[in-house]
Amino acid sequence: MRTRLASIFSLLSASGLLASLEGSASAAPPLPTGPHPRILLDGPTLAALKAKAQDPTSAAAKAVAHCNAIVASPGRYASGVHMGYGFAFNGSACALAYKITGNEAHRAQGVRYLNALLDDQETIGDRAGGNEVAKRDAGYAIRYHGFASLLYDWLAGTAGVDATKTRARVKYWIDEHTRDGYLRDMPGSNMHAGFVSAKTFAALALAGEEPSAATYWTQVVDDIFGKQIKDKGLGASGILRDGDWPEGWEYAPFSLVGYGLAWRAAKQHGAAFPEVDRFFDDVVPLYRHTFFPDTKGGYEGGDWGDGTRHATITRRPALGSLLGGADAKRAAHASAMLADPVTGELDECLMCEAIAETRKVAPVDYVSEKPPTFTFARGTRNFYARSSWAADAYFTVFTSAPRLGPDHQQFNASSFVLARGGDDLVADPSPYGSLSTFTNNTLTINSQTIK
Repeated sequence: MRTRLASIFSLLSASGLLASLEGSASAAPPLPTGPHPRILLDGPTLAALKAKAQDPTSAAAKAVAHCNAIVASPGRYASGVHMGYGFAFNGSACALAYKITGNEAHRAQGVRYLNALLDDQETIGDRAGGNEVAKRDAGYAIRYHGFASLLYDWLAGTAGVDATKTRARVKYWIDEHTRDGYLRDMPGSNMHAGFVSAKTFAALALAGEEPSAATYWTQVVDDIFGKQIKDKGLGASGILRDGDWPEGWEYAPFSLVGYGLAWRAAKQHGAAFPEVDRFFDDVVPLYRHTFFPDTKGGYEGGDWGDGTRHATITRRPALGSLLGGADAKRAAHASAMLADPVTGELDECLMCEAIAETRKVAPVDYVSEKPPTFTFARGTRNFYARSSWAADAYFTVFTSAPRLGPDHQQFNASSFVLARGGDDLVADPSPYGSLSTFTNNTLTINSQTIK
């Protein structure tokens, strides 16, 4: 009998079936079912936020101040703005303020926005939301309505929180999107990033209260971060390698924040993929290479909606890197970018900034370390180069990517731009949504056989 079992084991090993069975084991750590909060606000993070809030220049202090403004004039902040982001960002600022201060007025406003995410659409109290609200714009809205899980986690058990309704509505959104969501399994898509944050928050918020949460958690760790992002997005031919984004820098910034929030939350409960850490660590150096030499704009790299020639530089990629990365040196670079006036004023998501600021690193400007004047992003096949890091340097980008995704990547294989300082010598004039080689600098070949 022992010999026969050994023979079977040997046969399975030789055929590769044993390795397949071993590889099917879940990488997900145990589902956290302890007391709320479970999302982002572990003990060290909350202690760091309370300490930061003593500094009026910190994002934590500004989140508290912003919620005070909402308390004083709630009608001024009643709009969902676009797809619910007004509810999500105002609500997360107030829920965070409550966890920092214990102020009942902050809590009440957090609950108000939680209920708006569940029930409303355009304005608080319009009751035009509900089960279908997260399906708007092919599911774009789930990235903001997914914040309902985070607010529920931070405010659970307090007055005005309807746990039964919240769990049922979140479950409906996640189940529907898991089944039919647009680009739900396409890493490098902003639609994917919005779903990733929503599903991660739902798994942690509903743990121990909704049976589906255990399945969500395993799918988040094993399928989303393990197979989709690590294996597909960051694998040998992955489109996310080296920190670039195939849809360009209109859609990348908040996508990186969504990924970063989700990955930080998952890591706090034991998820571990070093490849995903490295992706976030790669983001800031890559993003800095997209800036034109005068730092008044950046390479668009895809659809850009406002008609300007250069992308607006934003702090969001630095937030995503700080939230999701692991390397201290890259965190120092991200921290410097976050504080750089070039990246503009405070972002709408003060909660995101406050969590990111808890990475305790001294800022170091990436350019001050005299990095190479060129870099190649293997995922997007973009080659970025400049003659120096001076404000009047020559700057160019060459791209030669195949079709990497269905949205926002223009038909620009073989296209290039060239500038001196901030002045375009060869510009890419492509309008938003262009699906033609005629609108950019791409070589166009009239052929029946070359595609």
